[in-house]
Amino acid sequence: MLLKQESSYSEWLDDTARREGIEAIRESLPVRYSYSIGADIGKSLDRSVLTTIETETTDKATNHYIRDIRALPKNTNFVTQAEMIAEFMQRPNFTYWPAQLVLDGSGIGAVVSDILRTEYDLNFKKVVITSGEKRYSRNWLINTLRKWFEKPSFHISDQIRGAKELRDELEAITSEQRPSGLVYLGGKHDDYVLSAALAVSNLENKVALTGGSTDIFFSDVFKA
Repeated sequence: MLLKQESSYSEWLDDTARREGIEAIRESLPVRYSYSIGADIGKSLDRSVLTTIETETTDKATNHYIRDIRALPKNTNFVTQAEMIAEFMQRPNFTYWPAQLVLDGSGIGAVVSDILRTEYDLNFKKVVITSGEKRYSRNWLINTLRKWFEKPSFHISDQIRGAKELRDELEAITSEQRPSGLVYLGGKHDDYVLSAALAVSNLENKVALTGGSTDIFFSDVFKA
């Protein structure tokens, strides 16, 4: 288990020099990367899912790729879930390049979040998914994901693990007009969708987008 360790001042200086050297090297490369990882913590019959988006930037263009979708085994207790997420975030590309984890902190996610902070000293953004239409509501997350899927710079291959489950969940989303006038986006399962949407929400914070959303499956979204 990866537990938090105390660091001495000399170790901090060494680490600072190392990070500054890495940043200088990164800036000199013709291609630069960053990562957005969304973690939807499963409730009831859903599984916890991690989705990783890789952003590739050159002097000419920026493209975003869903590189990895993975579901944690069903019935995994919250302590083990926290351990698995912490282990995942130790991947070399997440330590060499900037990486931001956005985690669903509602329900059991609040417990997982607390363990990640106290036991693993993990730096991440905690999001509480709400109802309605406000930022980080379920509707907002789903509509934001749809909007990004329409961007020509956003890519996903139908060959990666979890792509079929993501497609199936998106296709199964229904719209229901509530008495309050709000439209509720329903669906039996949404763990893959919300995981991808949480990852995309980090991109949304960095880039201002305009325009509405359309049915993503009328576009060439699943690209090789």
